[in-house]
Amino acid sequence: MRILITSIGLLLALSGKAQLVRNSATMVKNDGTAVLLDSVRIYATDLSDGQYTAVIFAKVHGDFIALAEDSTVLEGAKLYHSKDSIIGSVSGTFEVDTLWPSTARRMSKYYDVVLSGKVSSKDLHRKSFPTLQIEDFFSSNRGAIYEKLTDELKVTGWTTKSFGEYEAWSYMNDQSTPWAPEFQALIIFRSGIPYCLVNQGEAFDYEKVKAKEKRNTGTYYFFQRPNDRFFQEIEDIVYDYIPL
Repeated sequence: MRILITSIGLLLALSGKAQLVRNSATMVKNDGTAVLLDSVRIYATDLSDGQYTAVIFAKVHGDFIALAEDSTVLEGAKLYHSKDSIIGSVSGTFEVDTLWPSTARRMSKYYDVVLSGKVSSKDLHRKSFPTLQIEDFFSSNRGAIYEKLTDELKVTGWTTKSFGEYEAWSYMNDQSTPWAPEFQALIIFRSGIPYCLVNQGEAFDYEKVKAKEKRNTGTYYFFQRPNDRFFQEIEDIVYDYIPL
């Protein structure tokens, strides 16, 4: 049974760092469907054939949870953000990625659940993807931009880590597995110069990208032309952000 007993501050996953549903969105997984309401926050990665792999964190009443080796949310369940805030509903039975008893006030009969499935790209606001911020920045700034760009990244929830001559700023997907978050986007500087953007969400649109390559770990957009050694060094950094 996939239940995480400890709370360990998992509600931090409900920060502002997520994509926004536009009007409504239908998330599908096998025979299950979750209909999400306008402006609900989800995490969307791996765009393919017009669909994202989406992840949502919600609360579900225990009467609508079937606990088993592969637990499910049952037909008719409502998805809650809090006791008085419904963010969607389920039809069919929807497989659960992870669940644990909720510790929220007045919600002792509920479970916190992580659900994932496919969502149409048309159902999400493009402006809510983190790489749009970088597109907008590059379109209006020239010259030495390191300090100004990193100041903006810091304000919007990106965090930084040093890797020798490289510095990586990451936008983390806390919601899929809040105790072992994955990255949604990385921008990597080399000696203070933007060198590479690695993205798992909306396609990055910038005319001055020198090279682009899609790999299992994301799509790599290079602002400087890479050689094999630099590409390997960048990929080593990316793997540092992928939970084992």
